[in-house]
Amino acid sequence: MVTTVIKQLLPGYVKHPALSTVRWYYQMLGLPAQSRTDRSIFKDVLLKLDNPEIRVFEWGSGASTVYYAEFLRAQGLKFEWHAQDNSQAWWGKVQERVAKARLSEQVSIYCSEFPAFFELPDYTYDTPVPPKEYTNSAIATEYVHRPKYLGGQFDVLFIDGRFRRRCLQVAAEVVSANGIVILHDADRSHYLSALDIYPKVQFLETGMVPGISQTSNVALAGLESSNLFTEISEKYRDFWPSGKQG
Repeated sequence: MVTTVIKQLLPGYVKHPALSTVRWYYQMLGLPAQSRTDRSIFKDVLLKLDNPEIRVFEWGSGASTVYYAEFLRAQGLKFEWHAQDNSQAWWGKVQERVAKARLSEQVSIYCSEFPAFFELPDYTYDTPVPPKEYTNSAIATEYVHRPKYLGGQFDVLFIDGRFRRRCLQVAAEVVSANGIVILHDADRSHYLSALDIYPKVQFLETGMVPGISQTSNVALAGLESSNLFTEISEKYRDFWPSGKQG
């Protein structure tokens, strides 16, 4: 018992030195916390959009914000990238990365600051559901509804932040007819009800995330008219996880 407690208190780089080294290496390269197949899917989606200027919205800013914006720039594509976060400190760090990469004209990051639900003082594993005053607060609503405030439609929406079910609902309202919504960590069963509003959904198990001992899962979602969804899902359909086809 004592040994178990001590292990839990040890920092990650002591308990899992190999994983920590890989994670550090990927962070040094500026790679997002995604599997190789994740990155391949995201790049394919961005490259296959047939628009003079691509509009992207992302819930949960980070290395992915700069990585894919740099990718689009390297391809000579015109784009505007919008990202939403809930941490002022993290927002500042990502802003610095965006400025350093000279992407400030194409990338806009917004912050609606509130703590993650597991950071709330009354949170426990036995009572994980946050109070309604947290989930229904004005700042949480601002976070979720940000793309609607910006006007127009988006070709791609990445969901990898807070309130993912509610973000899925908003994404369905603002995704373009041939656009696509990508949900990261899609293996969590409580996301499934929000995906039911999309005519087209495909789950993909995309391999291990470097430096993290877990398998990546994404869900692709699109409207009935989305040819892009059909093309991408056909290419990667061999990655269906068991029990999630349909």
